[in-house]
Amino acid sequence: MGNNYKNYSNKNNEQVKQESVVTKIADDKIVDDEFYDDEFLETTTTTQETEVRKNAKVVNCVLLNVRKEASPKAEVIDVLKEGCDLVIIEREDCSEEFFEVEVPSKNNLHGFCMKQFVRIEQ
Repeated sequence: MGNNYKNYSNKNNEQVKQESVVTKIADDKIVDDEFYDDEFLETTTTTQETEVRKNAKVVNCVLLNVRKEASPKAEVIDVLKEGCDLVIIEREDCSEEFFEVEVPSKNNLHGFCMKQFVRIEQ
């Protein structure tokens, strides 16, 4: 890898070398930065998933299962009583049958509940 050094003085006027490493990719190989043009610079793109949080309550059932995954066959990790407060986490890729939820009264327990038994608070 190519090293670029910059000399500078610290507060005691001592010469210090600062190293910065630049890597580039060409044909799936990392190469020294001295040999390739800028078109081979490695770039990374990050996407942030959009999520919306809404307050909600358990309704229309005495006990509601909180599941590990958004599936009726997933492991039940806890059970909530009717009237329990939840926080719904809505994401772009959310399930049609389940809400992703956190339960503040249970140390922000994270799981999934069936939508038909959850009412979003206004």
